[in-house]
Parts: sequence; structure tokens; C-alpha cells
Amino acid sequence: MANRRNAKANSSQWERISYENWEKQYRPMKNPFYSEAPFGGCMFEIYGADMEFVRQQPRRKIWTLMDDGDRDQFICEGLHFIDRSGYFITEIPYPSNRFFVIRAD
Repeated sequence: MANRRNAKANSSQWERISYENWEKQYRPMKNPFYSEAPFGGCMFEIYGADMEFVRQQPRRKIWTLMDDGDRDQFICEGLHFIDRSGYFITEIPYPSNRFFVIRAD
């Protein structure tokens, strides 16, 4: 959490990209447990078999769908537990020196 706070001070570490560009660049995988999952079948739930599967993935391929409390959703890199709505697993890992904000609506 401290790393995120420090990164806010240096906005050059933050990367804002569209959902479409994120999807093309990082290639989220389909949820093998539920073909009707949100986001074109790519979102993983925060419980059960989905969550077990997410926890087994390489950390830099996990992204979290977050809720800001005002009905806006965004995707950020990493495995987060507060204000989460779901997870994504991507084929391409995110760079370790960047923080991302992807609007999901």
C-alpha cells in the first residue's frame, strides 16, 4: 500500500489506458469455469474455484476489478482484496515498475 501512495506523488509511474488497449496489449484469458462470465467471459469471481485458480497464477498476470464506491469501476494491476469486484488473468504480465488505471465502464 505504501508503494501506491508513493507512486501517487510521482504520476509518471501511473499509466492510464483504455479497456480496449489493455485488452489488446495484455490479453485477458477466458474464465475456464464459467463461459458466461462478465467482460466477454474473462472475469473471475472473488470466491470458490475461481479464487483458488486466481491465487495459483503468477502475480504479475493478476489484475483486480475495483469499485470506487461511486458506481465507477476500474482495473488495476495486482491481487487486491478491498473494494474488489472480480479478477482478470492476462497472458502478458504487467511491468513491475508501473501502476495502471483502466476504466472498466
